[in-house]
Amino acid sequence: MHRPLPSNDDVRWAMDQVLADARAAGRHPTVFAVERALEIRHATFYRNYRGLVTDYFQPQVAADTPGDARPAHAGKLVQVCEEAIRQLTLTHLDLCEKVNTAAEVTALPTRR
Repeated sequence: MHRPLPSNDDVRWAMDQVLADARAAGRHPTVFAVERALEIRHATFYRNYRGLVTDYFQPQVAADTPGDARPAHAGKLVQVCEEAIRQLTLTHLDLCEKVNTAAEVTALPTRR
């Protein structure tokens, strides 16, 4: 049997705790930290508390974040994600070519 989801007030309280802890530690507060504190899976959390995230949590995070400040690792994370997407794209194109070759499909040039 599933345990009942926390009330909106309980979620706001958890969000406030995450915000306060992040301020005290000089870290960037995350929704993941709120989910972890409440022991709720990501999809379930967003399905049930999306409004609290967008209307309550994110505005407070934005108010606490000066101008263009980003977590130090964000730039590196973006680079890693870009490289992963590039590699997946190349792998996808290679697999499509192999499937077409095996099926003896001739690719026609696209018209522009």
